[in-house]
Amino acid sequence: MKTISSRRAKACAIPREVAEKVFLRDRGRCIFCHDDASVTPRAHVVSRADGGLGIEQNIVTACTDFAPNKCHSKLDHGTREERKAMYDYARSYLRGFYPNLDEICVKYKKYPF
Repeated sequence: MKTISSRRAKACAIPREVAEKVFLRDRGRCIFCHDDASVTPRAHVVSRADGGLGIEQNIVTACTDFAPNKCHSKLDHGTREERKAMYDYARSYLRGFYPNLDEICVKYKKYPF
């Protein structure tokens, strides 16, 4: 079993329970193209690199590289315009479920005070 070394890495990891809740919330479909084949609830809206937590308010379901649209890959490696449009859509999508969602709430805080 792989161990996670830092508190931040642990906070940004997606627990299985969160992945299951997100998968159900997103109805087992990619939120971008609505495909239901080869999808996984592993896409951070606020990226891990920016301290995005592995909580359901920051995770969405997206196509993997095995799906025709490869939405998760586009979200991470697409053109600047593609990524911006997808992140804007994902934020809007999440606000539909969490109306008071604030990006600050989904980021890791080294010093919580």
